[in-house]
Amino acid sequence: MALGLCIRNLIQRSSPSLFWADIEMTIKIVQTAAVLEAFHSMIGLVRSPWGTCLLQVFSRLYVLWGIMAAVPADELGPFLMVGCMSWCCVEVPRYMYYALNLMDEVPYPLVWLRYSLFAVLYPSGITGELGCTYFAVMYMRAHVEQYSWQGLPIWWALAVMTLMYVPGAPTMYMHMVAQRRKVLKVLDAADALADGKNK
Repeated sequence: MALGLCIRNLIQRSSPSLFWADIEMTIKIVQTAAVLEAFHSMIGLVRSPWGTCLLQVFSRLYVLWGIMAAVPADELGPFLMVGCMSWCCVEVPRYMYYALNLMDEVPYPLVWLRYSLFAVLYPSGITGELGCTYFAVMYMRAHVEQYSWQGLPIWWALAVMTLMYVPGAPTMYMHMVAQRRKVLKVLDAADALADGKNK
């Protein structure tokens, strides 16, 4: 649903404020619910490593609630759309993969998408998140009286939080590179074995 709303707004060339008004509630529900995925990973319900899962969920929630929901959408410009669109394009095949994997019925094209789209969508998502952060910090600095907590400017906290992208972004990306290599290698070996039996 969130992806459909993103696409509709892009087709209509909506302004960031109209885009956000249309997608805000859906994206907040979907991305906040991802906390369950991190929890499931921690308790062993799913096989995803809980550290990388928690890092991804935390970074998105930080951007969603600390920036996108806190600053007027027009101030974030196209980075708001880039971030949301990237999140949606990653999540749709990922959750389709998870659902079909429960039934052991995942077609190869979906496996390939699940483990390949990140190559483009992780960098675009990170670009959207960092772009939103930059413009949010600039806006908060210009409206420091509105964005302060007990006399301390909030934009300092956002700037410091953004430093987590330095170790976090390469870690997430390289984790997915390793996962892709491992999963596709197993599938290719299974295909080769099946071809050998059919000859």
